[in-house]
Amino acid sequence: MKIEKFEETLQKDLAWRKKEVSDLWLLCQEKNIEVILKSFLLILYAHWEGFIKQSSKSYLIFISENKLKHKELALNFKAITLKGVINNCIKDNDSLSLVNEVQLLNKIMAKEEAKFSVPNNILNEKNKSFINTQSNLTPKIFRGFCDTLGIEYKDCLKIREHYLNEQLINNRNAIGHGSQLDLSSINDFDLTLESLARLKEIIFAIIDSFKDDLLEYATEQYYLAEKVENKRAYDEQASKKLEKTFKDIEDRYSL
Repeated sequence: MKIEKFEETLQKDLAWRKKEVSDLWLLCQEKNIEVILKSFLLILYAHWEGFIKQSSKSYLIFISENKLKHKELALNFKAITLKGVINNCIKDNDSLSLVNEVQLLNKIMAKEEAKFSVPNNILNEKNKSFINTQSNLTPKIFRGFCDTLGIEYKDCLKIREHYLNEQLINNRNAIGHGSQLDLSSINDFDLTLESLARLKEIIFAIIDSFKDDLLEYATEQYYLAEKVENKRAYDEQASKKLEKTFKDIEDRYSL
């Protein structure tokens, strides 16, 4: 897959998601009633999970189609492949004897010359071998995705995990499971247009940042082992950019 095709894939996937959210947001503003606001929260979560999951899989396909050897790639890609090797080794042997350990090392060394690849059906909704949201994309699971892809999980995200868990994940789960929201127990969230507007902007700031990261990593080849230092410089700039975006949003809604 060429970089232009990868970029087009991400842009198209994000465009229809943003349009759907925007269309429902207009309805929220016209018909400010609880059932529509609840529906908006559900659709916002759905596109949060959907885009992060699909774009992550597309990135792995992009790396796979470059047909690079494991020794050329950053450690996270080696870990993806070796996880399967180690799991198979454990299944095949009741215990790791010296003989088994040598066999495992031989398999690991052989993988260095092998090319990194993912199955063609990875984009299938049922394929959860590499990217698995567990139907509940919490910040913790998102952080795991970033580790898998070798993408920097920014500090400004870490300090807002509680907000994301409380405002998006927990409320979505309550609504999705048919529970009534106990608004008296939810801090800083009252299912109003203002609360949802802030949440929408925060979520799409994260999604846009993640998309930009994937495109930059793909374009500048930060997936290569030799690009570690260049990657760090970009990560620092990207983290500052997202933090500024968060601050701007939070300042706007605190007035």
